[in-house]
Amino acid sequence: MNVSGVMSIGEESPLVSVDSAGNAAAVWRRYRGGKLIYESAVRQAGGPWSTPSRFFGGLEDAYGLQIAVDPLGNETAIWGRRVGCAWVVQSAIC
Repeated sequence: MNVSGVMSIGEESPLVSVDSAGNAAAVWRRYRGGKLIYESAVRQAGGPWSTPSRFFGGLEDAYGLQIAVDPLGNETAIWGRRVGCAWVVQSAIC
């Protein structure tokens, strides 16, 4: 089943998370206009995938992206990135 449509060069690193109720979330990254962006789609248990949406962009230095979905179908992404000389952990609720 296609979630993002036809993948093109620059789309990579898909991750999927499914909760105990069968709700699912997928996230992947792609390059658009020379910038790295992250997109996601969700699927309620037994339903179709949502239209992919961009949830953050411009994080070319993001590492270790992970995603989780709670029983209500809410998705949370977390990643690390360098800010100056230090590493920070950031997250987004999608």
